Amino acid sequence: MAESFLIQAGYNFAWNAAEDALDAALDWVTIGAGITNVTPEENEQVDQKYYYNRGGNATTDVIGKQSVWSFEGDRDYNDAFQNLVFETMKNKLGADRRGTFRVTYPNGAKEIGNATVANISAPGGAANEKGAISFEIHTNEIPVFTAAPAPAAPAVP
Repeated sequence: MAESFLIQAGYNFAWNAAEDALDAALDWVTIGAGITNVTPEENEQVDQKYYYNRGGNATTDVIGKQSVWSFEGDRDYNDAFQNLVFETMKNKLGADRRGTFRVTYPNGAKEIGNATVANISAPGGAANEKGAISFEIHTNEIPVFTAAPAPAAPAVP
């Protein structure tokens, strides 16, 4: 089977200021301008118990989780999403930082769910550099995952 390595820039990220926004909604804002690095992490809550019938060895259950997407890059003052984060959300709390987050993978798979923008770091850096920024998007639920569409069948001559 042929290998299939997809370039990270093939990811598409989007934000909708409304919670429970539908994928077909028209008011999604793209996240990507000025972004140079994205790091997805899973924040899992685990319960470990040591049982006699397992020889005193641990059994682990994941009892809660949250996906956290960390974004880094340069401040683009013409970007709608960055303006929302740095001009509107930065000094807000609670529901004012919530919305719906959509990730489209390079292969076309998607996940969508309610989320919060957190850990916003305003532009900083040396005088002769672009303003370095960072922020995170924390999911507030298990996102709805949609598998990638099946590849099209080759055309028959």
